[in-house]
Amino acid sequence: MARSALDEMSKTGAFERTASTFRNFILRDPNSRFPAQSGRYHLYISYACPWASRCLAYLKIKGLDKAITFTSVNPIWGRTKSEDEHMGWVFPATATEEPGAEPDPINGAKTIRALYELASTNYTGKYTVPVLWDKKLKTIVSNESGEIIRMFNSEFDDIAENAALDLYPIHLRSQIDEMNDWIYDGINNGVYKCGFARKQQPYDEFSSVAAGPSGGSGSDELARTLKRPRLVWTPQLHKRFVDAVAHLGIKNAVPKTIMQLMSVDGLTRENVASHLQKYRLYLKRMQGMSSTGGNPATGMDPATDHLFASSPVPPHLLHPNRGESEHFMPFVPPHHHHLHHQMRVVPPLPHQFRQFGNGSPPNGQFEHPFLRHTNSPAQVPRISSSATATLMQQHNGNGSTRPLAYVEDLEPTTNGRKVLMYLCGDTLTEADIRLFVTLIRFDEVYAVHFKCNKKLIREYPNIFNYTKDIYQLNGVGSTVNMEHIKKHYYGSHPTINPFGIVPYGPDIDYSTPHDRERFAK
Repeated sequence: MARSALDEMSKTGAFERTASTFRNFILRDPNSRFPAQSGRYHLYISYACPWASRCLAYLKIKGLDKAITFTSVNPIWGRTKSEDEHMGWVFPATATEEPGAEPDPINGAKTIRALYELASTNYTGKYTVPVLWDKKLKTIVSNESGEIIRMFNSEFDDIAENAALDLYPIHLRSQIDEMNDWIYDGINNGVYKCGFARKQQPYDEFSSVAAGPSGGSGSDELARTLKRPRLVWTPQLHKRFVDAVAHLGIKNAVPKTIMQLMSVDGLTRENVASHLQKYRLYLKRMQGMSSTGGNPATGMDPATDHLFASSPVPPHLLHPNRGESEHFMPFVPPHHHHLHHQMRVVPPLPHQFRQFGNGSPPNGQFEHPFLRHTNSPAQVPRISSSATATLMQQHNGNGSTRPLAYVEDLEPTTNGRKVLMYLCGDTLTEADIRLFVTLIRFDEVYAVHFKCNKKLIREYPNIFNYTKDIYQLNGVGSTVNMEHIKKHYYGSHPTINPFGIVPYGPDIDYSTPHDRERFAK
């Protein structure tokens, strides 16, 4: 059983992260086992850990730091027990031993390991941060950061000072989830796959995604993502998807084959896999409605339900147990379906969706008072309907059209075209925070320590300014302790850096002005 990230290795020398163990959930319901109550919970973190830091960022952004206290451990791993060799997170002996770290004020524990053993006497897994601790029941609520941030986002809104802020709004959830999957595998965990690889082959496989641009690699893709509209499944594109699935049969439908049948330029496996998963859930709900004669319970965001309802479900997909001969459908090859693959150009939303919390005016300006930047509030761009066609396609010399692979890094004077402010549109979301914690560590640590050195973040002006933008949001900068970050990575992984030497540079100042205001109206 792995007890730290350094133990999570496959026989091929590849890093394979194991899942978190404590997965309880805090709820608004006062009768739940873990109700949302002020003063009841404590968050244990390390400033060095990106997973823990995103929880702390939520604590600050949502205004929960008075309701939920937190403590940081020492940045460098230490011996957790005298009787074995395990190295892990330890608390300082005094409040002055390590600036930013403190002794455990709740349980008096010397190590994070001791908290796990206090919560479960027979625990045998990893001793990781974050740890969300219930002071009343004296146990761990959760050590899964992705679920902790969801709790902080919504379940404490009766307590939070910034309850109006929703980083996981219902109308963007499918888009955020898809973006999160890509960010985790290729970026958050991708740098670890590079850094912890113990053989050349797994490093080569992972570095093509995380190390930087070389013919469509991860960092280059990210650079384009931050300045291009996102993919949207239009009714026409969904119709092509349904036709392909109907031809294959739901049991035989797999992303690769669906993509071949759809024949749409630029469609990725991730796009199709995510859409197929949601469509399967939709079919199950429709089958339930058919058998009961009732209405299916809403299981997705309204936009996705509306999209799926735009194309009739082939009858045999609702009755998959019928013979294959009953539901085989011929597939009509597509003709010039390039235009069906439209990149997401976010139209002006209804007024109820335009607000970033209750404090944003309907004109779309990014002026939520709690997230106001330290310099000046950035205004959110709006993409006009007249610019939509220009963004989605460009003319070839022969008069035909093709979709733009991405929107170039445009100045405001370039034909009036605007780019998206954040990953999922014009407002900050969970996806941006998940990405930020890796970007802020990239040049200082991952480029050197994890050998992700093809290109640096500050060599991408768009991504660099995007990182500074988020860093300067109210409270976020206080969650970044670069001294802890560098001490931990360079001092806690002896198989990578045996002498524990910490580099001086590059000492990047993320508080300097950025140019993101140029995206505002």
